[in-house]
Amino acid sequence: VETLLLNYSGVGAQSVTLAAAAITAGLSTVNAANATDAVTVDAGSFSNALAITTGSGNDVIDLGGGINVVVTGAGSDTVNGALTASDTIDLGDDNDTFDYRVTALGNVVDGGAGTGDTITYSGAGDAFDFSLTTDNMGTEFGIYRNFENLAASGATGAITAIAASGGSSITTGNGAYVDIITLGA
Repeated sequence: VETLLLNYSGVGAQSVTLAAAAITAGLSTVNAANATDAVTVDAGSFSNALAITTGSGNDVIDLGGGINVVVTGAGSDTVNGALTASDTIDLGDDNDTFDYRVTALGNVVDGGAGTGDTITYSGAGDAFDFSLTTDNMGTEFGIYRNFENLAASGATGAITAIAASGGSSITTGNGAYVDIITLGA
């Protein structure tokens, strides 16, 4: 079990791309919990299980093909890439963004604390309920929770959305769809 430690707490972004050499080395953890500036982890070509922890910067994570356990700290973080069975994503504090993917059983994607967490969506019509913090998309096998906003300008079907009680930003596609948006209570 190998750990890559990105521990720089000064000013300056850090970036790492994980691929075949990291798999051969047995890498299983990227620990950037003490990083105070942006961290980018590109695990798109990494197929083994991977735990990623980031610090207080505005971090970007591209998921790999193994079981991913991602915990981002404070900062406006973005996570992209396909979900595999049992992936868990905790976006932590601040205003974070997750690029929607169909969930499998056991997936949990948690927007975390904050009131500006956004699901970016470009699929067919779907339903979102931001008035619930426990499950924002009841049609999924896994769980999306603690999101408040929807950026669905690329949607290719009708969107039904219920806004969070504290307010939401909801953007839908520009096709000839009948979108239904309900304001939060």
